[in-house]
Amino acid sequence: MRITKTLKSAQRKNTQEMRVKAIITDVDYTLTDEKLRIAPDIVKFIQYLRNLGLDVILCTGRGVYETYSLALYLGASPAVIAENGAVICFMGKIKVLGDKKVLKKALNALKESFGDEVREGSFTPRLCELVLERKFPIDEARKILRAKNIDVNIVDSKVAYLVTPKNADKWTGTQRILEIMKIDPKEVIAVGDSENDIPLFKNIERTIAVGNAIEDVKAIAKYVASEPYWRGFIEGVSRLVLSQTSRDRI
Repeated sequence: MRITKTLKSAQRKNTQEMRVKAIITDVDYTLTDEKLRIAPDIVKFIQYLRNLGLDVILCTGRGVYETYSLALYLGASPAVIAENGAVICFMGKIKVLGDKKVLKKALNALKESFGDEVREGSFTPRLCELVLERKFPIDEARKILRAKNIDVNIVDSKVAYLVTPKNADKWTGTQRILEIMKIDPKEVIAVGDSENDIPLFKNIERTIAVGNAIEDVKAIAKYVASEPYWRGFIEGVSRLVLSQTSRDRI
């Protein structure tokens, strides 16, 4: 895929929408392919966007350490929203937004109900999130946690079940990062594919669902890409981002 050609086909006319300053994007199955690999073209595209003066902010259920490292290697912004919004990092400074004490209660309650089906995934360390293998019925788990008045969110990221404190999601984490960066939510485009992106999509006006997104995400997105995975990211951003430079080459 030629990145320059894709960008040239983007909408160039003036609109009344606020100028785009930042792109908040999911990582797994949004910036990657179906095997969670990063394609060279998406790295070029992210760096092209950065050269245009746009912030590209990773917003994911992954741990803060790996997310911040990935942002640096991709050439994305030094601001990340990790662990489904429970942890943020700006310029290397980490802030935990949720109360992790409730996570232990949630884990014990789920183990009481589902026994050995509840297994913590072998992922990188988390500061304020449980990462559980997708071995038990998530809807039933939600009912159990609700009945026990345990204030957590449990969502399916398509990679694992992610459990975070009730007051933490991708939107709350995004709000804090935007406040730090002095960016209005109306100046943001959000891109995603799965259930944990829904709180963000409900609060950002310009949203993109990649072609492989679940139907609940597509239903509330402003633009649904025909292409899946990272190609859908390039397609959607190229359609929605406003022309902010006369340059047309990487």
